[in-house]
Amino acid sequence: MVSKVNTGLQMLYIGCQVIKPVLLMHFDGGASAIQLFLNSLQYLEWTVAGTTLWSGLSYAFSRNAIKVISKP
Repeated sequence: MVSKVNTGLQMLYIGCQVIKPVLLMHFDGGASAIQLFLNSLQYLEWTVAGTTLWSGLSYAFSRNAIKVISKP
């Protein structure tokens, strides 16, 4: 489940990074609104980093991470 949440957060993060230059260029909310947007983006970045690490570790330490196949 964490991998699915992680994938969704990664897609959201990539989308925000793609539209970030356009938003910053056309943002009329003032400096505090721009700073709030950038702080929110940084929070999302740390969240995505955490869920990526969590997802990777859950795969690495799962019971099915390594499967030994014996010859018949």
